[in-house]
Amino acid sequence: MTLLDHFAFPSLSHWQVWPADAFRVVEGVHLGETLAASHPFVGDVYRMCPGTRGIDLPLNAFTAALNTTTPALTEDKSELGPTGTKIRLEACLTLMSPQADMAELAVLRVGDATKGRACLLPLRPMQAARPYTLIHICHDPAPISLENAEIMGLARGCRIALEDGSFRPVEALAPGDRLKTRDTGARALNQIKSTKHPATGRTAPVVISAGTLGNCGDLVVSQNQPVLLEEAFDDPQIALTDSFLRAGTMRDDRFIFLREGGAVEYFELIFETPTVIYAEHVPVVTRTDPQAATWPTDVLTHWQHRADKTAH
Repeated sequence: MTLLDHFAFPSLSHWQVWPADAFRVVEGVHLGETLAASHPFVGDVYRMCPGTRGIDLPLNAFTAALNTTTPALTEDKSELGPTGTKIRLEACLTLMSPQADMAELAVLRVGDATKGRACLLPLRPMQAARPYTLIHICHDPAPISLENAEIMGLARGCRIALEDGSFRPVEALAPGDRLKTRDTGARALNQIKSTKHPATGRTAPVVISAGTLGNCGDLVVSQNQPVLLEEAFDDPQIALTDSFLRAGTMRDDRFIFLREGGAVEYFELIFETPTVIYAEHVPVVTRTDPQAATWPTDVLTHWQHRADKTAH
C-alpha cells in the first residue's frame, strides 16, 4: 500500500457562487434593488446581504468553460439543480472597494436561459461585508476557463531547492536563479509572480506538516497546488501520472489541514516549460504562464482520466 491509497482524487471542483438576489445596491440609482432584479448600472454601490450563504456549483475545472453560447453542465446534483443543469455566462462585472481592491464577478444563469436563477461567481477574492462600486460591465465576455480561476502557488516562507542543493525562501528568489528540478537538472527561473488573498475558504492555504511527505519543514501551499507523491514510484502498478494530487484533496485535518485566518501571499514560479521543482524537499508542479494555465500534459491527462472514470 502506498500513500496514494489514503487519498481520493475528486473528479470535479465545487465552486462557491453567490445568489444574485443577495447582492444589493446600498447607494446609487437602483438603491435597494438586487442584482437579480435590475440591470447593473455603473456607479451603483453593492454589498452582500448579511448572512448570505454561498452555494456549491459542481463543475469540472479542467473540462468546463463558461461562455455566452454553449452552456456548461454541472457534474453532480446540488442546490442549484440535478446533474446536467445548464450554466450560462451572461456578463462580467468589474468592481472596486473603498480600499481600492479590484473584484471581478461572472454573472451566471443557472437552468433555464430566461427564467433560471442568477448567480455570481467571484473571479477574484472578495470580502462579502465590504461595499463595492461597479466600474465596468462586459455584456459579451470572452469564455472563462475555470482552470484559469484556480489559485496556485507556494506561500511566503516556503523554501525552494537551488542548483547547489541549498534552499532559499520563495520570496527571496529572482529571475535567473537556477533551481533544482526533478527531471531536467537545473533550470533558470523566468519570473516570479505573487498574489495576496484572504486566508479563508477556497483561498486558505493547506499546511502539510513537517515529515508528512518527507518534507523538512511545514509545506504551505494553495489548495490547488499539485504535489508529486514519490512513494508511488515504489509500486509498479502505479504510473507516473497517478502520483499527482492537488494539496487540498490530501487533507486529513491532522497532518494536512487548512489554515484559516488573516491573509496569505502565494508565489508562482514561472519557467519556459512546465517543471517539477522541490519545495521543502517535496516535488511540486509549476506552470509556464498562470494566465494561460498551461499544465504538464501528463497531469492534465491524469485528471481528465480520473474524471472520465468517475463519470462512467
